[in-house]
Amino acid sequence: MDTKELAEMVGSSRDSVCYWIKKTLPEVKMGKGVVVDLTEAQALAIVKAMPKKNIITRERQNAVPGTQSAVFPHDQFQAIVESAVRGAIAAIRGDILPAPATEKIEAPKMTPRAELNRIVRAYADQAEIEFKEAWGLLYNEALYRLETNLPARAKHAGKPPLDIADELGLIPQLVAIAREVFA
Repeated sequence: MDTKELAEMVGSSRDSVCYWIKKTLPEVKMGKGVVVDLTEAQALAIVKAMPKKNIITRERQNAVPGTQSAVFPHDQFQAIVESAVRGAIAAIRGDILPAPATEKIEAPKMTPRAELNRIVRAYADQAEIEFKEAWGLLYNEALYRLETNLPARAKHAGKPPLDIADELGLIPQLVAIAREVFA
C-alpha cells in the first residue's frame, strides 16, 4: 500500500500521512517522487500513531455543511480502518479474503397506520389535490363500505378520525379500501 492509498483510506491528506511515516517509521526512506510501499504492519502503525482529530470519515468529508455527519468512537474507527487497511493490502497482493460474518439486520415493518398515511398522501400528490381532500375521499368510502362516519365520531369525541378508526380496529380495512380506491 502506498501513501496515496493510505491517505484515501483514512481520509487524511497525503502530506499528513508522509509526516507520520517519517515520525513513526524513520527507517522508511522518503523522498520527492519516491513511491513508498508499506507493509500491513507499517500501515497499521502509522494509522495508530496519527491523531484521530485529523482523521475524518468519508461520510463526514462529503457531508453537506449544517448537517450531522457520521463520527465514530475511537475504538470503532480504529477497527474500521484496520479492517480496511488489511483488505486493501490483501486486494493489492491478490489474496482472497473470507467474507466478513455480518449479522443480517431486518428493516422494521411499516405499521398499517403509516402505510395508510403513505397511500393517501401519494394519491393526493399524484392527483394534485390537497391532503385534506384525499382523506375526505377515504372517509367517504369508509362511510359507505364500513357504515362508519369517522369524521362525525371524531368531532364528537374531540379526536382525529384516524384515532377513532384505530380504536375501532378499522385501520386494516381502511388500508384495503385505500389500496383499491387510490390504486
